[in-house]
Amino acid sequence: MFFPKIDPAQTPKRDPRPVPAGGAGRLWYVLSTHFGKLVTANLLFVLFSVPVVTMPAAFAAMTAVIQALWRQGQCFVWETFWRELRTEFWARTLWSLVLLALPVGGWFLGGLMAVWAAYALSAILLVLVLLAGGYWFAQMGCLTLGCGACLRNALLLAALETKRNFFLLLIEGVTAALVTVFWPFSTPFLFVFLAALMQLLVVAAVNPALDARVVDPEAAV
Repeated sequence: MFFPKIDPAQTPKRDPRPVPAGGAGRLWYVLSTHFGKLVTANLLFVLFSVPVVTMPAAFAAMTAVIQALWRQGQCFVWETFWRELRTEFWARTLWSLVLLALPVGGWFLGGLMAVWAAYALSAILLVLVLLAGGYWFAQMGCLTLGCGACLRNALLLAALETKRNFFLLLIEGVTAALVTVFWPFSTPFLFVFLAALMQLLVVAAVNPALDARVVDPEAAV
């Protein structure tokens, strides 16, 4: 069990309205109450992803903002984003490169046997990377736990949470399909809001699993 990230000095006063416990109510609360913060986090993610090598850290920082809004009901966007961006920057970057290399490696390895094997192994590893990434970034955004341990937990959760895995793949697959089908008209939405919306849905899907299997229940917010 691990404690969630809670920094009272960086947490502004909560919204006076009651925050729904979870599910669709919590999702609507974050969207309707903190839409501007989600847009700001998305824009910061795009801005800090320009060097490309910083994209994993920027994505983790955006996820930390979303996790704070989901779990605490409020946060200072810039302070949360900047603090998370600098956290284990090189470790997160290197592990992200390893994950991204897996489907490519699977293609070449499968290609040694047959073309169908290249497609099959690459697809299997791509699904594994997408699932692990969903749990991995969500953990790094809310837990006081190293990225290596978060990745280990993510792989275990991907093996255990069969039903939740379906929703993860659906969220990521639909987002990728929308961007691809409507390209280049989807570009403004991707830059302004779509990445944050996708990650908000991912956070909504995986947080129950994190609370049940990873987070200290007495420390959960």
